[in-house]
Amino acid sequence: MAIIRTENPSYFNSLDSIKKHPEIMDSLRFFGTINNTKDPLLKQMALTEMLYEGLEFSKVEIFEKYSDKIAEIIKEPYLKEPLFAAYNITKDRLNNPKIASDAILNKIKDTSIKMAMDSIIGLNKGKVIYIDCWATWCGPCLSEMPNSKLLMDEYKSKNVAFVFICLDSDEKSWKAALSMLSLAGQHFFLSKKQSTDFKTLFEINGIPHYILIDKTGAISENNTLRPSLIKDKINNLL
Repeated sequence: MAIIRTENPSYFNSLDSIKKHPEIMDSLRFFGTINNTKDPLLKQMALTEMLYEGLEFSKVEIFEKYSDKIAEIIKEPYLKEPLFAAYNITKDRLNNPKIASDAILNKIKDTSIKMAMDSIIGLNKGKVIYIDCWATWCGPCLSEMPNSKLLMDEYKSKNVAFVFICLDSDEKSWKAALSMLSLAGQHFFLSKKQSTDFKTLFEINGIPHYILIDKTGAISENNTLRPSLIKDKINNLL
């Protein structure tokens, strides 16, 4: 059975199609959790944990799409009440994002990636530029943000610009994430097509990804060197 399926091109086409639509993956996981967990209490706990994971990344779509089903299954007050409270907080943050006052939010609609990069370099002419490429749904990206904050604090009086480029994400989730992180710096949101072009240009295969540009505008580093490991590289360029 497995051999027939994996040799069938339509199987791969369907799998690729599903991967391009994370909402389908979320629905499959939602019903997989419900259907494959027989013990009622364990089912409530597993579903609660899954929904918390989504809310952590400002994802409310599954919660809203299947709210009646969720309320029907998760009955224990100690699970249900905190979960729905977390949903309400996340929803409020999505609708009313409070962004760090010194963050510069930029959407570069209808702009080529080359023009966008020229704009970033021009805006920070004569500075070392540290670019953090991330996404709202990327756990490793978000876990590195506290280190980025520490790095910014350390270089706040230095000639270093911190630029955060959000890829492959929803705009509302982007703003909500920045509100939650209270992250200063220069923030750019790229559309799906721009994200694809950006990843192609810089040969990015995974995130988080970091780009270090020297004072002349030349790329010095283009890799996965994370904030806690980049200080020597920055110091050499100052």
